[in-house]
Amino acid sequence: MTDAGITSLEGSLAHLATLAADDRDGHKAVSEAWGLLVKADRGNLTRLYDLYFASVARLLGRPAPESALEGLDAYRFILTFATGRYLGAARRDAWNLLQQRHSEHRALIEAAQQHPDDRFTQTPMRLDTGTWGDIAGAMLELYSWHASYTGETEQYQAEIAGLVPAHFRAFPAQDRFVLLRLLAAHPEVVRETGELIRFYLIDRGQADGGPMKSLALDMLGFSARKGAVLHTRSAEIFAQVLRDVGEWPEATTSAFVERFVYYPLRIEDVTQADAAEAERRTAAVQRIAVSPSTRKTLTTAARQLPEAQGARVKALLEEAADYRSRPKRFPLPAPRENRFKDFGLKLLVIEELMYRQRVLEPRFDVHEFAQEYDKREISVEQDGYAIIPEVQRYFRNLAIPDELLARVETLHQSSGLDGGSEFFRHLFPFWDPGSGDEAIPVTTKAVADLDLLPNLTRISGLENSEPSTKLRKILTTRGIELTPEDPTAP
Repeated sequence: MTDAGITSLEGSLAHLATLAADDRDGHKAVSEAWGLLVKADRGNLTRLYDLYFASVARLLGRPAPESALEGLDAYRFILTFATGRYLGAARRDAWNLLQQRHSEHRALIEAAQQHPDDRFTQTPMRLDTGTWGDIAGAMLELYSWHASYTGETEQYQAEIAGLVPAHFRAFPAQDRFVLLRLLAAHPEVVRETGELIRFYLIDRGQADGGPMKSLALDMLGFSARKGAVLHTRSAEIFAQVLRDVGEWPEATTSAFVERFVYYPLRIEDVTQADAAEAERRTAAVQRIAVSPSTRKTLTTAARQLPEAQGARVKALLEEAADYRSRPKRFPLPAPRENRFKDFGLKLLVIEELMYRQRVLEPRFDVHEFAQEYDKREISVEQDGYAIIPEVQRYFRNLAIPDELLARVETLHQSSGLDGGSEFFRHLFPFWDPGSGDEAIPVTTKAVADLDLLPNLTRISGLENSEPSTKLRKILTTRGIELTPEDPTAP
């Protein structure tokens, strides 16, 4: 990119016009240039918005300023503009500009959905089609990529969600996952999602068409967001889709099961003799066993599908039931098994016996625990940014026999400077003291627990709990030495 491209909006647009439509790095460089320009002068953001509206108007055959882009230049600009990668701290300003022109923008979207799906390029970027539908989709995506994440944003997203089904019907080759996130804001999300699936599956005979794969993954996939509407309400959506399944051709019901049951669970209906497939099926069964939403959805499917297809789904549910009935390595202990009054002190004892001395068995592993816990789906990746309640309950109520408690001579509370306590990797997997996450304090309640630790002589790092004067005094009286944390200690 030339110096002009880095330092001026005009130069960046001139550079953008030279790029191939699938030049991802080139478009990223333009976005970075816009980011610098917007940071230096918010007026450049207004100019980008003005150019966006003008270019869309010209493409729709409406009067537009002479500066408006057209053809492939407009296509490249609109798709790059819509991503919002350049906004940074200017996101709120972008949302204000979009909000101010919302009525005008909505009218342009509705007009865009009536426009023929003209082709702009044979070499689009991934997930794009190279046609007009990309522009219509990008216009909707502004309400996600340029959102300021306030209640006000949600109000507009709910309104714009009403246009998402019409988009996919107008441009059925489109597969834009962001639009499915917007669809989830629709006040009639169950009905609209079910009808959209029926549109592809029944009207078009395309189980793999448009967003069908993305929908299946959002509903039942391993990476489906647990609290997302498309996952939590997937059973209702299935019921909407399958309401007249008895009238479907066998090929259609089979395609539904393959796309919306077997595909998101990463399995195929083949012989268990295939070792790789057997492993995938086991993973799918585990997923069903630990996900109440998935079990409910498959139960709905098994009940409504014709016998031949329903039997396939029932087989998965039965395997999941068998899996749930297996003995668990980490069953939740009952509250009566806990003898400690202070949770912070007990965690230090668990750290010492389970992870340092390695005598308290079984050594808890949150990933194994999540695979076998079946009251709700625990996702370490999603839940691990806070204390996981079920792990807290496990540690809090864990029974520790007297003969092991007698082995505790020293305890250490880590501030995180030494890498942190091992128990945190399971209780709060993404605990980050550098971001302000604090140690779980040892409180004055610990006084009542000292008789459980007859041989305790030293606690290091207790200053991380900011202990009370009373606790310090009693510990000293009992001959328990308090030493500062030593990050270099083993």
